Amino acid sequence: ESLLRMDKKGRCFFLFTFTHVEPQSSNTQRVLGLDVGVYNLAVTSERMFYGGREIRHLRKKHDRLISEVQSKCTKASKRKLKKISGSWRRFMTKTNHEISKDIVSPLNCGDTIVMEDLSGIRQTARYNKWIHKWAFRQLQSFVEYKSLRKGIRVVYVNPAYTSKECSRCHKRETIRVRGFLRCKTCGFKINSDLSASR
Repeated sequence: ESLLRMDKKGRCFFLFTFTHVEPQSSNTQRVLGLDVGVYNLAVTSERMFYGGREIRHLRKKHDRLISEVQSKCTKASKRKLKKISGSWRRFMTKTNHEISKDIVSPLNCGDTIVMEDLSGIRQTARYNKWIHKWAFRQLQSFVEYKSLRKGIRVVYVNPAYTSKECSRCHKRETIRVRGFLRCKTCGFKINSDLSASR
């Protein structure tokens, strides 16, 4: 942390606070995979699911309200728009803080969290309105800063094929049906988000 202070003579000082955390011995280290998505906001490799169905329902409701208010074009509607303008952002920030706290709290110093590097996904992915309304980067940054504060290492990996690869035999000959992934090679069937996190 850093703090800028000014004394009575007008001189400025930076005060820095450092925390050094010693990692635990390697035999107690855990590696936690984290898959962030639209249908499940987050899924960990230890079978923790943070569903997104309710969030999508609330987002549709919020978008409908904004559309109705905007269509009126009156002074009262403009006042209402101003009043509700930041409500969704505040709600998502609160939700992401709660999810990230729940993910990081059981881990200890020396553990590792592995996430997909999703920078540029909005440019590379086929257009999907939910991807463009998705606060995935905020969730990842909250997980990252809470982890680093506890001495937990954060690693980003290439997201290519994580949703298609079998988490048991690591082959890519898989079929995705209704949120589940079935491997043609070994016959293993698993939730596709859980498989991606592993």
